[in-house]
Amino acid sequence: MSPGAGSSSAGSIELAIADACVDTAVDGCTASAGDSVILPSDFERVGVIDAVAVDEGGQNAIALTLTSDGAAVLAELTEQVVATGLETRLVVKIGDDMLSAVRVVEALQTDVVVVALPTSESPNDVIELVRAG
Repeated sequence: MSPGAGSSSAGSIELAIADACVDTAVDGCTASAGDSVILPSDFERVGVIDAVAVDEGGQNAIALTLTSDGAAVLAELTEQVVATGLETRLVVKIGDDMLSAVRVVEALQTDVVVVALPTSESPNDVIELVRAG
């Protein structure tokens, strides 16, 4: 890999760690595809090399190939989520929209992730947002 190749990207997503919450009437508790969370203020930008639509058991999803730097951020954040316990979620945001908040049971050491989408989201629209990021 050439120097700097890990940071070149064709788009981006943002990742953060958030505390799960139950009552969306509580200040700061936001519903998402997945679990509701207290939306964090700080997100980490993750470079995406490629994004494609996939069928995940009949559910719309996108497969994201992350830059090497992005994969390192994913590994670090998922390790933190696992270490902090069952009430913590990994939040995926694209642009201004929170895409999902998911429970992580094992730290991810990969550069390809599949993100399930809410039925209301078009995979192609989400891919365009990733590429615009």
